[in-house]
Amino acid sequence: MKNENTRDPGRQDDCSRCRGQFQDYLDETLPRKASMELFLHLRGCDSCRDELEEMKGLFTMLGTLPQTEAPADFDQRVLASIPYAAYREMEPLRRERVPVLLEEESLPAFVRAGATRLVGGVAAVVCAVGLAAGSLPDAAAAVLVIGALPEAVVQLQRFSRRLYVEATQKSTQR
Repeated sequence: MKNENTRDPGRQDDCSRCRGQFQDYLDETLPRKASMELFLHLRGCDSCRDELEEMKGLFTMLGTLPQTEAPADFDQRVLASIPYAAYREMEPLRRERVPVLLEEESLPAFVRAGATRLVGGVAAVVCAVGLAAGSLPDAAAAVLVIGALPEAVVQLQRFSRRLYVEATQKSTQR
């Protein structure tokens, strides 16, 4: 008796999830718990069991096909069929990109936030003045460094990005 999966949405979800794991199940790379869950599902689901058997049969049939060698010029023919002109036209776009670490978004949002940088800068200035005047303990130097850090990181990243872009532009002009 076939299961009527179309009538039970929960069962349909189970079947979809299980079918997505068939390859790993056959390759025996599925984690043990997931493999056991799939095995139990297959015991109660004729539809999935039939589909898995069809998949096994297909793999068996593919295994019986004779092996063939690719022609000696296969790589050259494939490469010759690729339209490199369009790829070359896009080179300026590829050159202007910067490494991910130099993208503004690579820094955490709280570090980039104007409020963080403003409060940190004010704290750093107050501590610097207090330390210079001798009215704050030496431990205030830590607050000075921590306060200045967000702005310093943002500025260092901008400077590095600018240097990188200038260097890549010079190399493309050569």
